[in-house]
Amino acid sequence: MAVRTIYGGTAPSETRRALAVERGFETEDEKWFSERTVALERAADALEITVAERC
Repeated sequence: MAVRTIYGGTAPSETRRALAVERGFETEDEKWFSERTVALERAADALEITVAERC
């Protein structure tokens, strides 16, 4: 694998490949965060209902 095809830094093709990989991770992370946020909101709502029913 040729990481460097020019002097002085990482080859542009390697930078593009690495960026594509990281964007994929970012998409997965955003999905995970969104799902967890919704789950926490639902749990908070359920807790409020439970507390209200017991008071």
